[in-house]
Amino acid sequence: MQTPSQRPETSARLTVVMHTYERPTFLQRDIRAGRWQGVPLLISDDASSAAVQEQLRDLTAHPGVSMVARPENGGPAQAAAFGVSRLDSPLFALCGDDDYLMGFPEFAREASTLLEDPGVLMVAMPQLHLVVDEVVQGVQYDRQSLDGMTGQQLLRELVFGGEMKALQAGTALRRHDALPHFASSLFRTSEDFVLICRMCASNPGGVIRTARRGGYYRRKHAASLSHGSNMDSGRLVVNLVAQLVGARLLQQVEDLDEPTVLGLLRQRAQVLQTAYGGGLEAMGVLESLLSGHQPDPTSQEGREAFDFLLTNQDRLPLEAATLRQRLAGVRTSTLSTTDAVQAANSLLQAGDVQGAAAALRKTSEQDVADPAAYYAIQAQIAWSCEAYGSAVKSLCRGLVHNPTHAECLHLLAQVALAVGEEAAADRLRNRLIASIGPEEARRSGLEPSPNVDDLRVAFIVSEGLDQFLTDVIRELVPHVDARKFVVSKPSEIQAAADWADVCWFEWCNDPLVWASRQDLLRNKATICRLHRYETFTEMPMQVHWENVDALTVVAEHLIDLLQARIPGLEKRTLIRHIPNGVDLERFAFKEREAGFEIALIGYLHGRKNPQMALEIMRKLVDRDSRYRLHVAGKFQDPALKLFWNHKIERLGLTDHVVMHGWISDVAGFLEDKQYVLSASLHESFGYTIAEGMAQGIKPVVHHFPFAAQMWPEEVLFDTVDDAVSMITESRYDSTAYRQFVQDQYSLDSQIRQIRALIEAVRPDREVMELAMTAIDRVSPRLINAQVDGRCPGCRANLSFQQQTIAGQPVGRMRCNACATTVHVPADTYLQALSRYERSARLSPKDATAEIRNLSRNWHRHPLWEELLSVGGVNLAECMEWEIVPEFTQAFLNASEVQS
Repeated sequence: MQTPSQRPETSARLTVVMHTYERPTFLQRDIRAGRWQGVPLLISDDASSAAVQEQLRDLTAHPGVSMVARPENGGPAQAAAFGVSRLDSPLFALCGDDDYLMGFPEFAREASTLLEDPGVLMVAMPQLHLVVDEVVQGVQYDRQSLDGMTGQQLLRELVFGGEMKALQAGTALRRHDALPHFASSLFRTSEDFVLICRMCASNPGGVIRTARRGGYYRRKHAASLSHGSNMDSGRLVVNLVAQLVGARLLQQVEDLDEPTVLGLLRQRAQVLQTAYGGGLEAMGVLESLLSGHQPDPTSQEGREAFDFLLTNQDRLPLEAATLRQRLAGVRTSTLSTTDAVQAANSLLQAGDVQGAAAALRKTSEQDVADPAAYYAIQAQIAWSCEAYGSAVKSLCRGLVHNPTHAECLHLLAQVALAVGEEAAADRLRNRLIASIGPEEARRSGLEPSPNVDDLRVAFIVSEGLDQFLTDVIRELVPHVDARKFVVSKPSEIQAAADWADVCWFEWCNDPLVWASRQDLLRNKATICRLHRYETFTEMPMQVHWENVDALTVVAEHLIDLLQARIPGLEKRTLIRHIPNGVDLERFAFKEREAGFEIALIGYLHGRKNPQMALEIMRKLVDRDSRYRLHVAGKFQDPALKLFWNHKIERLGLTDHVVMHGWISDVAGFLEDKQYVLSASLHESFGYTIAEGMAQGIKPVVHHFPFAAQMWPEEVLFDTVDDAVSMITESRYDSTAYRQFVQDQYSLDSQIRQIRALIEAVRPDREVMELAMTAIDRVSPRLINAQVDGRCPGCRANLSFQQQTIAGQPVGRMRCNACATTVHVPADTYLQALSRYERSARLSPKDATAEIRNLSRNWHRHPLWEELLSVGGVNLAECMEWEIVPEFTQAFLNASEVQS
């Protein structure tokens, strides 16, 4: 790639300069179509991503095409000026990166000849043609009427007409004439108007000529910089300021009073209002300032326009000196959260990265209506500062909130390309196309990538229980289409399953119980993540585990507890232990030493054993009155809160226990603490323990059951005195605490294991039906049947439990030999039952009643005890579903034999 100091070698007298930023598609297409053949073209890139610059650099292999690149983004005017300043040729014409020229050689020859006359200011192409969806719609602007005008006449035409006629595009200019007049980076729009007005004012007697040959072809599409969807309050203000620049320049060459200037601005504002739905409120702010009054806007557009002007007052052009003076005397406005995001976006578009970052710091994702837009701006700021990892995380956070957010998808795809992740870029681009629709994608020059593997993973979670999913989904977004579905009713679970390839049920609770008893998971890979509390409920007992491909637990000891309650669980589903992960980047490490500030974090209820924390505090304060317990959390039990306040007063700890309420920023809360205390009776993990250790804080953890499997022995205590000794001793090793979390509980490790689990169960192959000829035996049981047969994929022997609901087979199994997913059709299943002489005598309802009646005396029959019990539990008595008649017949026969 050429460095900014290198000039392209070209012998052309007139070179086309194309400024571009992150949009190579149209140029690539036009070069392939031969539209730039024979045209000397200099691409001036405005600090696009490395991947886009590489694509542009590839185009320089075509004859006549060269490239320069700005080191930082400065907007279209600055990119154009940068390219023009690198030219060797004395003449140039500008072209947008989505446009093209026709008949250029003829135009270049004529323009070069005309510009040999020093009295000629510029030479315009005769016509500008509009192109929509690659179809030429006709002539949009005819410039032949401009031929022979002077600079002053053209300036008056532009200012009073308010119409640019895209005059900058395809107009031949002298390099040395134009360079002093390019607009600043403030002008992300209307930069062409400012350039032409300034050139006309600098040479009011110069003549404008229109060539006889050549045509400029201007594409109109949704991604156009001037498209209505891209017009925000900041751009409206800039458009009006450009009109003000033209009016001030006209005042230099002819009489033009102030009321006329304001009238021209109002006229332009009305045009903007009609075209874009905004402009009049912004004009009201400008008019107040120019009239010497302080604006007091009441509309959103007005407030945003005023904030934009205040923020960018030092960047206003010299022609707007009066406006700058008036703004200097205005008090700084207080931005609302929405205004802060808008202001940050406007500053970013203007190239003021530091100003954008300062504006964005005035709010947070919790305060804005569209968190994805907030994160998109945050990512662009990070990218501008070359903090690429932060940019990726911000975009992925945005997609957690809104997985179809077009800007986040587009930017993340660009980042993926920049770092060489082409497969990820293809996935993200395809999601973007799905988000905006094929028509909009086609207009934007986006084409889908075929044969892209983009697995859909639905994270299904009950409302209020999604606190552990954000980091996981954020890290998975570049690799799979991961989305969160918060559900409260069966239809919402059904919708999530319909969308997904893989259904991840967060928590083993009602949604999984319901889904596992339906047929909706037949062609889906299904995973359940169990945390802790579910182990001690009846929920796991009610799940049809044959319909769940994998169960993952956050603590290894939970597997033993589950298998004790559900014997044979490991034969019904795959069980994996995947520890929780801590995002180490969020918890900055620093060396610490023993101190007096102790943190207790989380919901306060009986299992957290808060009374022990108060007993520890009492003994600590007896040793040194500087000890304080900082509690970040809230009570879930009013009785416990009553006890807590009573005990604090009784123990004389009023000055030593500080209640902070619920704290979202745990890292910030822990910044000045030296200890994290956990007195819990049981934990599956204890996030706050790990988060504190990640920051180098010493943990003090009650030795609850299985704690030694999760935490170092030296941080565990059994008694109050043990805890006091641990806190008052001098031993303190911040580095060891951080290293332990990094080795055992890093988020990277958790995500690797989750991705591996998803890959292990993903439905890669088409579900194959098990034909009648492939079934060797069906052995009915109480709740399901044992099916023996041969895999239709590889002919290996199969033996699995076939679950049924109301006589219909439900679920599927996977062949261990070839990973083929197998399903038994209902007709085949009933036919197999008939072949093996299992006939139905009773309806499901009657059959269920009969089985329950017989089960009351199950202990009298050893065979019944074997068939109807698991771990001493009488299954028939606790059933909540109906038994199919075929199974009933089998057990009636067994009862007769036993009798």
